[in-house]
Amino acid sequence: MPTRPCRYCKNPVALSAKRCPSCDGKDPFPFDRDERLSGWVVVSVIVAAVVIWKLFAPSDTPDTDRAEDPQGQHQPAGEDTAPSWYQGSQPWSEISVEGRQEILNMRAAYETYQERAAEQADEQVDPALAQAGEALIRSICDKYRLDSYYKQPHLFGPRTVIWLPEAAWSDLSDTQKLSVSAYMSGRYKNWGIGVGRVSGVDVLADRLVVEH
Repeated sequence: MPTRPCRYCKNPVALSAKRCPSCDGKDPFPFDRDERLSGWVVVSVIVAAVVIWKLFAPSDTPDTDRAEDPQGQHQPAGEDTAPSWYQGSQPWSEISVEGRQEILNMRAAYETYQERAAEQADEQVDPALAQAGEALIRSICDKYRLDSYYKQPHLFGPRTVIWLPEAAWSDLSDTQKLSVSAYMSGRYKNWGIGVGRVSGVDVLADRLVVEH
């Protein structure tokens, strides 16, 4: 059986004893109680520190009330709560996840279109400058004796492009080039300016020098 010295007479006393059998001293091991008390104090301090830190430390979790997208425009399709902009006749909760995702994708495409339209609305085109650009295109076609087809822009892939002789484009001043750009941006959403070699009455579609 493990023993420890009695604090009074120093004789060995069993750790389970409450009195010393030699001197009949009560509580022969006061240090055990002190040590236990010290241990509880340490634990209490640690717990208190953790609680205080939890209460007052800044959180790394995003605040959902302050998060972007307050209208739920890009919420996950799996959520049953309908976005604030949804006004369909069928309840959102009854739409399949695939159907919700399609609606969300359509909404995202619509928002993208609106943003681009707003950007274009912000672009201020000088009417006089655009008119000068149109006149310049016509004069270049006349100078190089091009087919009248090249006096107007035409679709080229996803853009509407005006084609000019590369030599003519190189000879234009920055202001003249800007006037051609103003003419195109005032009429078209996706546009470009292309240049190429002259072949008879035609301009070869060699490359685009401006893409918008």
